[in-house]
Amino acid sequence: MNRINNLSAAAIRAMFASETEEQVIMLLTIHDPDPTGSDYPIRLADSFTGRLVGSSGYNRTSTNWSKSGTNNVNDRNWGLYRSWYGSNPDINWGDGGTADISGTISLGNTGSGVDVIISEAEDLDPNHPEFALNADGTGGSRVQYFNWYSLAATVGDTANIGNTYNTTVNNINNLQHAHHVAGIAAGNTQGWATKANIYSISRGTAGGGISYTNIFKYIRAWHLAKTNTKPTIVNNSWNTEITRSITSIESVNYRGQTYVGPFTASQLENYGLFSKDGTNVRIPQRDITVEKDIQDCIDAGVVIVFCAMNNSMKITTDPNDPDYNNTVTIGGNALYYNRGGVGATSNVILVGAIRAAVNLIGSDGIANFSNRGPRVDLFAPGAYIVGPLKTADPPVSTTSGYVYPTPVADPRNSSYYLGKASGTSMAAPQVTGILALIGEYYNKQQFNQAKARHLLLNYASKPNQIPTSSGGITDVYDLLGAPNRYLNASTEITTIGGTGTWVTQERETKEGYTTEAEVIYGVTRIINDQVQEFVYLPMQINLPPEQETGVGTMSISINYVTPQAITLIRKYLTQPTKVTIDLIFGNNPNNIEASFSNFWITSATYNAQSITLQLDMISFSREPFPSFSFTPSYFPGLF
Repeated sequence: MNRINNLSAAAIRAMFASETEEQVIMLLTIHDPDPTGSDYPIRLADSFTGRLVGSSGYNRTSTNWSKSGTNNVNDRNWGLYRSWYGSNPDINWGDGGTADISGTISLGNTGSGVDVIISEAEDLDPNHPEFALNADGTGGSRVQYFNWYSLAATVGDTANIGNTYNTTVNNINNLQHAHHVAGIAAGNTQGWATKANIYSISRGTAGGGISYTNIFKYIRAWHLAKTNTKPTIVNNSWNTEITRSITSIESVNYRGQTYVGPFTASQLENYGLFSKDGTNVRIPQRDITVEKDIQDCIDAGVVIVFCAMNNSMKITTDPNDPDYNNTVTIGGNALYYNRGGVGATSNVILVGAIRAAVNLIGSDGIANFSNRGPRVDLFAPGAYIVGPLKTADPPVSTTSGYVYPTPVADPRNSSYYLGKASGTSMAAPQVTGILALIGEYYNKQQFNQAKARHLLLNYASKPNQIPTSSGGITDVYDLLGAPNRYLNASTEITTIGGTGTWVTQERETKEGYTTEAEVIYGVTRIINDQVQEFVYLPMQINLPPEQETGVGTMSISINYVTPQAITLIRKYLTQPTKVTIDLIFGNNPNNIEASFSNFWITSATYNAQSITLQLDMISFSREPFPSFSFTPSYFPGLF
């Protein structure tokens, strides 16, 4: 919208009518009528409601925010509601309790323009309705095909120079996994970033196959060359590990003590090695070469998210940790098993999973399959998460071989499916999706790994919401030193730490006046090195009727007032007082879309609950200032 220089009823109505598409913020500055006093004694701004400041006010309502283990076409990813809500809305919500609850999420951001890369072992079918531009499956696909091999010479992949990157299907379960993960991050009904661009890159299954050791080389080269100036966020719902039979383990060195096999599965649990099938153990393994490529990606500005994996293990990268040097010996080779896979490398965002059941530790506890320990950065919903699936084949759980119920046909296109799966693989894309929402406000130079980690760990997660026990290495609900952080779609995350001159903070929720979703916020603007503090209060602008002869009069009602606000009004509004009204958009708060400076407050009416300011376009010299009016009966004991 172009700047509006002249106020008219039609113009201001047009600004506020756009609120269906863009969050409009009104700033009211009341000037000091005393020329010897300091200007701007009172600054007010309207309040936001909802959890994410943003442009579209995109709401989604469901009666099936579902934690059940069954599939239903109406089920929705419960991680959206739980992380948006910011706390547990019902302690009985969960598998084994109240499986499905109702509610509405309000996400201002959509991830528009942000590039989300899904790094998987299979590629995506762009025609799944969950990847469409619109929630009804129309508008075309957001999955962007890219010929990764066009960068083969750049990354030194000589075997694929001149080849064309094509998708092939080698493993149905991997195919289901890829679609499910992408839908959680960026699906139009089950995901967070509903307008993000989606890219797919496959490890070794497309065309001639991208070597696992080249994946991050390709991503880095693409990011540096892309013309889109928005951030790149890569979801990796995989990690590096090896699977070995229990019978092959010759010895275990646990905290400096060596134990010699053969072992049973229960014996290995005493050393922090959990078998999910009673026959094999999966041992995380690092890869220095790939980790260097990951760091090169991060240095280039790419944001990297990894899942922590599903071994119930402790992950630590601290050499002083008593479990850092734990090893298993197989075939004469000692393998470290508590140092994690490549996702544990420095700076990578590593995500664990939250459970869905209500028994035992409770519905907000970590999933019993999730890796934990001090290297895991935060936890996100990861059990019984619904998402898109390519075929009717039930996903096979990577945690224990559990086979989920048969997927249900997507009502938008019965050739595609929806279904539930569990794993840290499902938790990581919850984080990726929220990062895409945050990244909408930044370009690819501004929103790097350091920025993403700072905003995520300080503002997009909440501490001490995960119940934990203290049973030690054998207790799958013990965090084992992991930070108690639960993913949260916080309101503050979209603007704090940005490059602009605005800082937005949650100030207070007025008990008795506002709901938990109707939070009052404060905002600071810096102009010419001077800080202007705006007090955020709910305001309603009452527009004049359409008139050919002029704009008429207008009024502004300020709700939920305090005695301090009344005192300010009585102190400063002793004569006609000039005000400035600025209108800005939430997605671009440093640009004033319209500024109206020709209004004067000509009267003020107030009681214990609201203040109404009458605004007119009058001459300061011509008009007297009417007396204040108020209702004493509304002020028992106040005056």
